[in-house]
Amino acid sequence: MKPFITGHEDLVHDIKYDYYGRQLATCSSDLMIKIFTLSASTNEWELTDSFKAHDSNIVSLDWCAPEFGRLLISGSYDGLVKIWEETSTTKAINNESNNNNKRNWQLMAKLSDTRSPVFNCKFSPSFLGLNIGVIGHDSQLRVYYCSDPSNVSSWELKESYNLIPEGFTQPVAHLQSDYSLDWCKSKFLEETLVCSCLDLLSFMQKDPSNNNKLVKILDLYDHNGLIREVAWAPSMGRSYELVATACQDGYVRIFKVTGISSNGSDETLKKEEHETENKMQKYYKLYNSQNFKVELISKNNDHKGEVWSVAWNLTGTVLSSAGDDGKIRLWKQSHMDHFQCVSVITPDK
Repeated sequence: MKPFITGHEDLVHDIKYDYYGRQLATCSSDLMIKIFTLSASTNEWELTDSFKAHDSNIVSLDWCAPEFGRLLISGSYDGLVKIWEETSTTKAINNESNNNNKRNWQLMAKLSDTRSPVFNCKFSPSFLGLNIGVIGHDSQLRVYYCSDPSNVSSWELKESYNLIPEGFTQPVAHLQSDYSLDWCKSKFLEETLVCSCLDLLSFMQKDPSNNNKLVKILDLYDHNGLIREVAWAPSMGRSYELVATACQDGYVRIFKVTGISSNGSDETLKKEEHETENKMQKYYKLYNSQNFKVELISKNNDHKGEVWSVAWNLTGTVLSSAGDDGKIRLWKQSHMDHFQCVSVITPDK
């Protein structure tokens, strides 16, 4: 791993590769977004754009799938999610006849329904359409939809869901909080999301009998600290799904998810709560099947400190995690389903 200087003047909160891995976006408390491009000749990251994007800390970024164009979203503590589109303008340099392409990013839309600090924003998989999921400090999961991908300045709030279970109080503003979300990557299963709200992990699924609204089907209380990030693995033909979490308690957890209903199923929705012997799980409305099950298959604290980030590779076979030890650890599944650390990556000095 070779470090490079970003030029940010404050803490960097998020970095994201584009779909092809040739561009990198970073965001920071200095209110700036920076775009880097991998040089084919030098194999170095070169700064190609830098712009002020928000009026407070920028903590979340995401690129959309390439079929919808060059779109980037950013979420900030100023309560806004902004949609940026990359444009290309041709300008003459030093009045010479040779033209260079100068890349720049244009603000296309602002999503302002949160009215509280935004912690995470993410595009849905492309087969679900052009959707954005947003979670803010008000504990609301909001999903926005763009019906016309050729006009990304127009977005509609499709739905909003309060992730705090009934009987629990909303988070106090002055206390540390964290929220995250990710979508199931399989196009053969019903639309399903995993969301983290403080130390609570929740699974949501689309309910066709209720105008395709999202309903909560399961809460998990396994974590002993704030969940910093959740990551849903690409399935690549597996008979089950994998979800990983990074937690303040120092553990990387990996869950095995089975029993998700198939896309297009027409079975009825169960209305009653489902009892389970596992007191760390609470089932709500189970759509299509009583077989939905989440099982903890791996729990590791190799970082010996807080874990901040987890991410899967494109095939969902390798998980990377980053923690307070300043190292990136790579995890692979053994024949016994347990995940083991197979590599530790440290920055070159």
